[in-house]
Amino acid sequence: MGKAAQLGTKGMAALLFCAANAALAAKLPKNPSIISLIYYEPGENFSSSFGHVDLRISYGKVPSVKDDIAVGFGPEVKAGFNPGPLQFLGIGKKLGLISWTETFETSYFNASRERMVGVISMELELTPAERNRVVDSLNASLESKNPPSYHAILRNCASEIGVVLEKFSRIKKGWFSFHPGFLEKNLSRYTRERHHYPSGRLQKQQVLEKHRREYRRLFPEEIQRRVFEAQLMSAKTEFRVLAYRKLLERGATDTLREDLYATESPRRLTVMKKHIDDSSYLTQEFSTSDPQAHRLSKVKVEKSRLVLEYQDPNLGVASKRSAPASSQTSWDAKALGLRDLGGAWREGFHISGTVIHFWITRDLNVDPK
Repeated sequence: MGKAAQLGTKGMAALLFCAANAALAAKLPKNPSIISLIYYEPGENFSSSFGHVDLRISYGKVPSVKDDIAVGFGPEVKAGFNPGPLQFLGIGKKLGLISWTETFETSYFNASRERMVGVISMELELTPAERNRVVDSLNASLESKNPPSYHAILRNCASEIGVVLEKFSRIKKGWFSFHPGFLEKNLSRYTRERHHYPSGRLQKQQVLEKHRREYRRLFPEEIQRRVFEAQLMSAKTEFRVLAYRKLLERGATDTLREDLYATESPRRLTVMKKHIDDSSYLTQEFSTSDPQAHRLSKVKVEKSRLVLEYQDPNLGVASKRSAPASSQTSWDAKALGLRDLGGAWREGFHISGTVIHFWITRDLNVDPK
């Protein structure tokens, strides 16, 4: 794994304005019928809180999720190099600003059904000549052997697309176009058609509403439904596997399960099902009452203990500390009736009033090959 794809797995993209996608450079054919701006809405993590933009190249009479090509820009992170925040700001060892292509279907599934964000596709009003000039510019970037330096604010996914469109068409990128959200708003006046692809979270909510009677039979208590939905709509695959296992164990109908499966990426679902049907899949859940539940910020497993971190209520009031302060509470796994906590785990929690519901599940390698 190399190039921009490493950012997600290394977790070093906190300063990025772009959520990096898998890179696969390929020359674009001439004479596209439509060029669209793709805006990926902000995600639940800070690293995706600014959103992301790509260009979508279509060659048919109408846009096609399966056949269209997505072209994006982002930092090059080579195998074995784990950059720090300063590198993303252009300080120290430089990161190259590279471009890549992938199918729009792959890009859409990664955003909507994995990161659980909505996707907006905006067909831009460009003449055939302008579309060809934009394609020529994108090909030059794809073939470049000496990419410019990446900068999280000055040269990123949005700024590069804005420059290409302004230089080779009548489009004006407008102010603050280095921010994906601003670029999307600025280009709205050049949009011919606008299509919104709902997030995987919204798709799942619609399925649960469709099967409302069965859903409430399976999870009669409100706290049960809240916890289940937090797991089902998580961007962490392990938590979604845990939710699907609950449906299986509680006797959900095939119709409900298949409707929810349809909201997942087909390639990833194939791998997920192996764990959903695995009776040895290890999970633990429990609830506890805590009057300070609203201050809980993190749950983590350390050796044989479950550790809870709480935010300092005085932070920012009379404190000059540069780093967030927290207090910790830890519980012994055996005292809680939990199984062995050795190995890699994912931890999650949901707060309802003063009740904290925890779940712990194995950190699985569920990436499709």
